Amino acid sequence: MADKLTLARSRLRPLVVLNMGREAADLTQGAHLRRLCEKQLGLGIEYVALTPWDPAVHTSVNERKLLCREWPKSPLSRAVEVLAQRIVDRGFPGEAPLGSFEDLEGLAEDFPLP
Repeated sequence: MADKLTLARSRLRPLVVLNMGREAADLTQGAHLRRLCEKQLGLGIEYVALTPWDPAVHTSVNERKLLCREWPKSPLSRAVEVLAQRIVDRGFPGEAPLGSFEDLEGLAEDFPLP
């Protein structure tokens, strides 16, 4: 059983979305999380998106309205659209390669912060 668990862990590569970014310096949290996962868990993680902090979220919750429907041009709605398209285009792990998004600064280009 230990061999099976070791094999399963070696294949595990969590996909992570950095959430509520306000500025490029927030990407350092991603680097810190990556180091922590590698050191403490022996796991590599892959960043697939950066979602910006968006005041429309608060409004959406208070008004009980769907963010992406009511505010499609909001920063978070646009980030969700990019992420969804990325998943559609590249599939899920095990089905089709998702590609490498290891460059945290590259996330800031794909998912610009306000």
